[in-house]
Amino acid sequence: MIQTDLVIIGGGPAGMSAAVEGVTHNLDVVLIEDCCELGGKVLKKVNPSLQRGEGDKGERVLRRTLHKSFADVADNITLFSNSDVWSVNSEKVVEFYSRSLSEKSADAVQGKKIIIANGAVDRISPFPGWHLPGVFTTGGLNTFVKRGAIPGKNVVVSGTGPLQVALVYYLVKAGVRVTATVDPNSIFNMAPTGLALITGGGIDKLIMGMKYLLRIRKEPGRRPDRRRGRRGRGRRPARACLCCS
Repeated sequence: MIQTDLVIIGGGPAGMSAAVEGVTHNLDVVLIEDCCELGGKVLKKVNPSLQRGEGDKGERVLRRTLHKSFADVADNITLFSNSDVWSVNSEKVVEFYSRSLSEKSADAVQGKKIIIANGAVDRISPFPGWHLPGVFTTGGLNTFVKRGAIPGKNVVVSGTGPLQVALVYYLVKAGVRVTATVDPNSIFNMAPTGLALITGGGIDKLIMGMKYLLRIRKEPGRRPDRRRGRRGRGRRPARACLCCS
């Protein structure tokens, strides 16, 4: 069993940043990631042949900065990729299973401190037909599109999260016809979120969202029909899905 100062579970942007910070403070760091690539769903490295997968300028800069800062200290980080953590006990022992035969020969690591940076996933509310081919989560289709894989020509986007706007932008940019976006929330219910972004230091995110909307509207013949549910003023379970044909 490996003994270390800091164990980080998750190799997305948060996990990578925590690893870099740990090294700068002279800590021995072990990073465990379940995928073969670091960076999470959004900021993982992009195949150079897929130019559209790099996203907008802000995302490109963030991705390159993140990976460069990690690469600068990578020699001081013990990385276990393609590995699943299955146990964390009170003694701060992390047990994991590696799916890569070439990985370092260890299945447990004990750290003085543990950081869990396991990222986020779409919250799905099952509905009739949600499991059929052609229905994707927002995050899932976003990954497809940004890697250059377009699963259909016509798309209906339904959901409550801010990722919808970014996804519609990427779809439109890729030449997909977004026939409608469906959001059960009203402008009245969205106002507190916008206010929280402004007062909480997230004004840059609000500006980015507005830029996405303006870019979508400028695309000739590709502006989606935006619809809201009749009960938009009431709270509804978050749902993120897409239907492609």
